[in-house]
Amino acid sequence: MRSLLEKVRHWLFKPRLSRSSEPETQSFPSFESNEEIRSVRHGTVTVVNNQLIVSDPDDEGSFAIIVIPDDPRLTVVIDGQKCVGEVVVHENQHIEVSLAKSLPSIQFSTKVTKDNMEVIGRIDVKPGEEHRLRDMHGAHRAVLEIETIDLRPDPLGTGEIVARLESAGYVGVLDPTGVETIAQAKDTTECIVLRGTPPVPGRAARYRRVELPKVHDPLQRQMRITSIGLGTTVAVLEPEIPGTPGRDVFGREIPCPVHRSLPTLGQGVIEVNDRLVAVRSGRLLFTKNRIDVIPELVIDHDLSSKDGKVEFDGDVVVLGSVLDGSYIKAMGTVRVNGGVFHSTVLGERGVSVHDAIVGSQIVAGASKFVYTRIYEMLKKGIVEYEKFQAEFQELLAHARQRIDQRTHLGLLADALLTTRHPDLERFLQSFCNETDGVLNADDRYRQIVREIRSKWFGIGRTNITEQHVMALHHMLVDYIFHIESMKHTETATVKAASVTSSSVRASGSIVVTGPGTYASSLEAGNSIVIRGSMRGGFLVAQNLIDIEEMGTPFGIESSAKVDNPSGRIRIRLRHPNTVLQVGHTRDRNLTVEYNTVLWEERNEDPNTARGQFA
Repeated sequence: MRSLLEKVRHWLFKPRLSRSSEPETQSFPSFESNEEIRSVRHGTVTVVNNQLIVSDPDDEGSFAIIVIPDDPRLTVVIDGQKCVGEVVVHENQHIEVSLAKSLPSIQFSTKVTKDNMEVIGRIDVKPGEEHRLRDMHGAHRAVLEIETIDLRPDPLGTGEIVARLESAGYVGVLDPTGVETIAQAKDTTECIVLRGTPPVPGRAARYRRVELPKVHDPLQRQMRITSIGLGTTVAVLEPEIPGTPGRDVFGREIPCPVHRSLPTLGQGVIEVNDRLVAVRSGRLLFTKNRIDVIPELVIDHDLSSKDGKVEFDGDVVVLGSVLDGSYIKAMGTVRVNGGVFHSTVLGERGVSVHDAIVGSQIVAGASKFVYTRIYEMLKKGIVEYEKFQAEFQELLAHARQRIDQRTHLGLLADALLTTRHPDLERFLQSFCNETDGVLNADDRYRQIVREIRSKWFGIGRTNITEQHVMALHHMLVDYIFHIESMKHTETATVKAASVTSSSVRASGSIVVTGPGTYASSLEAGNSIVIRGSMRGGFLVAQNLIDIEEMGTPFGIESSAKVDNPSGRIRIRLRHPNTVLQVGHTRDRNLTVEYNTVLWEERNEDPNTARGQFA
């Protein structure tokens, strides 16, 4: 089918017939000639800088078309009418193009740390967006495309950050790196910008220990400090260096930390011109709490009953063994390089026996361990005694007004004890009947017992005077203070290779490093550790008992008890007929057990709970 243009051409150039019958010959231009045919111009749209420039077509061309996307970021208004989709446009139309735009924002904020010593700056950056139309040139059908450009805010700058910190009232030292990071940030950033001034602690006054020569002890196979002599400088006082207070970021003063006080000086040292000098010969005790020169008694032979009682206010070292009938009481430690046989050894700071303990009584830390019961008894007894003393003074004042006062004054105390104060009488009796060997070795204790037995029992009780009442009260009060002063000593430990048919007590722990214990009683204020076997006897500890093997295959009864309900008993091999108790939980086994661990089961009736095993 021919197009309209071909039809028009055919009509314009078709041959015409003459009026005569003969055809008239004429010449027409040929389509095959070199003359060019004029082209058709259509309408176009050009997009430049978000502006639409429209050109109309010629008479034979078609008008331009724009395609407007349905996008909230773009609004196209043609002659006052918002348009979306395909729209035919021409030059005479008024076309307005508007594109959405969000501006960027930047905010600076601060927060202070819990200790008020640092200011943390924070920059919150919210980027903006700018939209534009993609440029195009001479498009007949123009599809509008949106391009998005991210917008970033300008940094605040160092001066602005510093000004805002000052306006907020902060004081301190600026952190150059942090301030610069915040000032130049184009994204959200957080860092420390200012710090307070911390206090300078200075240095506490202290005693600097003077290095003393050391010698090799072949018996102990270790290096030990020799005993120092009278007049030896043991330490030098370094004076306190005062500190400087600090300030937090709000300007408030932060005081310097309180320096620790100097250690207590014992009777064995004195301070002379900022130096500590030994005033007696002995072993240097240098700890954070106490500095002293403790006397040290070295016995270079086996100790026997022929040597008499050894009572020493310091450490005792026996280079041999302690043989039958010996007695040692030391306010320091007792170290025996051999064994202890059928003797009594008391070490206030601990007892160490290299070999066996056989048929003996060993006590470490008697002031903490042994005196506990008598201390409680004394506190209750003093209350009863002071009630008795008050009534005695009142009755004595009335009796002195009587004519026959000399006959009856001596009977007042006996009458009061019998009728009004039976509890005090029982206390005095219990105090005198104490059978503990350690207390029998206490001179103060023996003096009080002699006073009570001579004046307050038997025939002497009928002639108790006011002076006797006051004297006994004074002795009891002094003895309580004496026990209290000893209670502050550190816990002491007993170490030995083995224990046989003996009584061993320690305010701290008991450690048996060799074969074990046999038919012995061990009692510890903390723990008992037996690396070997425990065969027969009884163990009591406050927190822990750890035994490698307990009991015998033949069922000899052995018992172990931990008083603390949170404590434990651990046994690698447990033979039959052994009794264990933790708190109120008690267990006896009838068969062999391995790796037994017993502790008290919680939230149960203590009369029925059997504990737990692991």
